[in-house]
Amino acid sequence: MTSGQIRSAALGRSIRWDARSAPWSPKSGGLADRPLLVLLQGAGADPSQWTDIGLDSAIKETTVNRRDPSPVVVTPDVKAGTPLDAAQRFLAMELIPLARRCFGVTDDPAHRAVGGISAGGRTALFVAAGHPDLFSVAGGHSPAVHTDEADALARDLAQAQTRVQLDAGSQDGFRPGTTALGMALHRRGNDAHLRIPPGQHDRRYWQAQLPSYLVFYFERI
Repeated sequence: MTSGQIRSAALGRSIRWDARSAPWSPKSGGLADRPLLVLLQGAGADPSQWTDIGLDSAIKETTVNRRDPSPVVVTPDVKAGTPLDAAQRFLAMELIPLARRCFGVTDDPAHRAVGGISAGGRTALFVAAGHPDLFSVAGGHSPAVHTDEADALARDLAQAQTRVQLDAGSQDGFRPGTTALGMALHRRGNDAHLRIPPGQHDRRYWQAQLPSYLVFYFERI
């Protein structure tokens, strides 16, 4: 893992980031630049939330038959409650250029994904919906999305042709909004990947689901 800080004009503070590279067996051909996965933490957390639920071991254990080069997984400290336009500017104008300079990630949104837990999942979905020029794949894991937001968000994600994964535990308070969003996407012809496994809005649930998150992302970028 590589860590650093960037002084963000968009967010008005120094932002910590961690970056990890997923291992793949060398194959002939492949992409010219490395795919990028950005993961955002939930409310009251920092990027160490991803370490705490086992991101490092999950990356090592996740094997997907895909082309090289290997994806780069970046976890920046974008706090819950960050205005969406500020988060978008940070990702577009600061984080992605940094990842491109330091890790050779692609400039092609077809090979970039953004996802998050809880409030981070909400940010990921809204940014992807509004900016298909940044990300073509998005994930909301127990996303803090309410039922009255589902139709409008689904419309924007469908128009952007975003490939979406959604999940929430069966006892999660955000399960109704997550389910409503998934159903609204299906009605609009978006083949969103929606799962409601047993579980709550907690570390134990996300730790158990993390390998499936990575498989979804790595298969699509």
